[in-house]
Amino acid sequence: MKLVLEEPTDDEAIFEVEKILDHRPDPLNLGKHEYQTKWKGYEKPTWEPERNFVERRCIRDYWRENNTQVPKRKRRRA
Repeated sequence: MKLVLEEPTDDEAIFEVEKILDHRPDPLNLGKHEYQTKWKGYEKPTWEPERNFVERRCIRDYWRENNTQVPKRKRRRA
């Protein structure tokens, strides 16, 4: 199951990803992406930052389907 949410709580809804349609740079996190996400049971896709995804398999599948490698995360130096 492919799930997305910000902070899991007992009273928050959990949504299932049908498909990731596109990506763009995340303006708040350099080197990361936002994904245009089509939700199962909903018509209108939304843009979601990578950090909101609980299950990231759908992100890997998106990059694989587009014949592109998953972007590597840059390490921060202390």
